[in-house]
Amino acid sequence: FPINKNNTMSDSDASFNDADATAQDIADSLRKMNKVVNNLMARADCIPFREPVDWKGLQLYDYPKIITKMMDLGTIKSKLEKSKYSDASQVANDIRLVWKNCMTYNADGSDFYRLAESYSKRFEERYVKLLDEFGEDVVCAYSSKTGSGRGSGGHGSGTRGNNNKGNNNNNINN
Repeated sequence: FPINKNNTMSDSDASFNDADATAQDIADSLRKMNKVVNNLMARADCIPFREPVDWKGLQLYDYPKIITKMMDLGTIKSKLEKSKYSDASQVANDIRLVWKNCMTYNADGSDFYRLAESYSKRFEERYVKLLDEFGEDVVCAYSSKTGSGRGSGGHGSGTRGNNNKGNNNNNINN
């Protein structure tokens, strides 16, 4: 590091190092989110959330009318690998979208709804730990500080199934 005649770093060097540390913290928080996604995908009961809902193949023609922003864990993993997220809160919002879409499309109380609800609660517990570890300034570095920190608030991703609140046996969880 450049040292001035008083054997100290200049103010500009110090602020650069602070920015570097923040960038490193953001990268570390994104790596933690990648581990969360990998752990979710490894779970056997998470199969319905791993890939986009094949709404055409499942003949769920109302799915894209109900779920306007589809999301799944495989897409999130791919976006993480391609560095498409600026901070961990953006990843969290997409994960929340997966659960929200499932609960939006599937009837309350259905197996898929309850599975998404359970995953949502577990995810939020992990996310609070991430916030505690890195701080909201790191986790939400590039996101609006309102609505992207603690709590839920994704836009929903979608699950295979019918949320017409009827008894449709074609429930899906993405």
